[in-house]
Amino acid sequence: MPDRATVVEALGRMGCALDGPGDGSDLAVESLMNRPDLFSVEGLARSLRPFLGQGAPPTYEPKPGAFEFHVDPSVLGIRPQVSVALVRGVPLDDEGLARLIDTQEKLDLTYGRRRARVSIGLHDAGPLTPPIIYKAVAPDSASFAPLSAEGTPPSPPQSLSTILEAHPKGREYAHLLAGKPRYPLLVDAAGQVLSMPPIINGTLTQLKGGTRDVFIDVTGTSRGAVTACARLLAMLLADRGGTVETLRVLRPGEAPAVEPSLAPASHRVGVAHASKLLGIALRADEAAAALERLGHRVSIVPGGAGLDVLVPPWRFDILHEADLIEDIAIGLGLQSLPSTLPLRPTLGAEHRLASPRRRLRAALLGLGFLEVLTLTLTSPEPAPASPSPSTVAHPLSRDHSTLRTTLVPSLLAVLAANTHRDLPQALFEAGEVVLGSTNHPRVSALYLGADASFTRAKGLAAALFEALGLQATFEAAELAPFTRGRAARAFVAGRPVLTLGEVAPDTLATFNLAHPAFALELDLEAAAAAP
Repeated sequence: MPDRATVVEALGRMGCALDGPGDGSDLAVESLMNRPDLFSVEGLARSLRPFLGQGAPPTYEPKPGAFEFHVDPSVLGIRPQVSVALVRGVPLDDEGLARLIDTQEKLDLTYGRRRARVSIGLHDAGPLTPPIIYKAVAPDSASFAPLSAEGTPPSPPQSLSTILEAHPKGREYAHLLAGKPRYPLLVDAAGQVLSMPPIINGTLTQLKGGTRDVFIDVTGTSRGAVTACARLLAMLLADRGGTVETLRVLRPGEAPAVEPSLAPASHRVGVAHASKLLGIALRADEAAAALERLGHRVSIVPGGAGLDVLVPPWRFDILHEADLIEDIAIGLGLQSLPSTLPLRPTLGAEHRLASPRRRLRAALLGLGFLEVLTLTLTSPEPAPASPSPSTVAHPLSRDHSTLRTTLVPSLLAVLAANTHRDLPQALFEAGEVVLGSTNHPRVSALYLGADASFTRAKGLAAALFEALGLQATFEAAELAPFTRGRAARAFVAGRPVLTLGEVAPDTLATFNLAHPAFALELDLEAAAAAP
């Protein structure tokens, strides 16, 4: 058995960072988002074995099963994508069940974009009468007993609309079904309710310790993503000792499918192309050995010009030949690749905005403000100050579907997540907003506390202009999201450079903030161009 140091080194070379020092024989591992197969102990062990030369990776051959799964046309406009799997004879003790639920939640939260893209249901298949039906129904036309929080009494049967309004998980994820005329439901042939995706499972199929037949359903908005998660969980349970069994899946307008499919995918890698990209002279056998360390099955093309690669079914990140060439580099060891100096020397210079940004950061930090970094992509609500923000054509989640036009809502969102902390709170961010199709650098500051006022906002703005060596004039203005009569613009040489004001009470209420606040936002390009 490899020792701890060897395992830690191998994990690092595979792209998994240690999340803290660990305790004794335990290791806390942080894996990359493009490798959801490494979110579980079973997935880590599956990938470590070939990497450490401890044996070939497993293969999975599902047995034919008699279960059928029907997708009703009513659900296609609500939450259309679904993938399923059935694993029989899974030995689940309490610890194993806890680890399984932990993996499910990690996939829901990260790969599933907080259930917007993917949501997973795990069920005891024992009480079920096939076929299983996935359909959409009116909010008050069905009821079932949802799972209750750990340590609380069992929930009584409730209508779907009541679950969204009263159940903790219903309130947390109700936005995923907002505006839908019907809600998704999984039922069996006897009319028993399994779950209400993507909200909550029912108590009928609750998993408990012991040997179980586990039915997996994954619903969402992406066929590839739901299929990936169903396969991952089927393989995880097979690694636990279960037997994967196929289901016949009937979807409207499609030929019957057999799921899950756990066959490897075929790719070809050119040895000359890999050598060029990696900057080394590769032999075919070297490249093949490196890929086999990453779990692939490889055969060398006659003549040695290429490799035929069977990619294991858990490697959903392999989309192109370049991904396999990256795996060759990892298998060889990134540290073993040569480094060379560029052929032409170049000279760099500080960006014209770097100096004013640095001076503003120093001034705000000196005044007691804490710097934060938030995402440029945000949700359409609360509405930004601009009436026409740019939006993403095909967003993965509603929370990241709009390009922000001001930094102030992002700072308010940070304060909303920290209402448990003492007041006053003072934050700033040096980031970019998007107006039309162009990025614009801004610096914004926000102060929350009982003494927040327009006068203090103007004083802060004056301090920032002093740090930049600029003379500014202020004029009253009506600006969102500030209180009428408590906002202004600042001008330098006749050019608008900064907006400031007291944040309007209705805006504060939107973010559940109960104390006064002021904010300012400075256009860094305009300030840098000022004489």
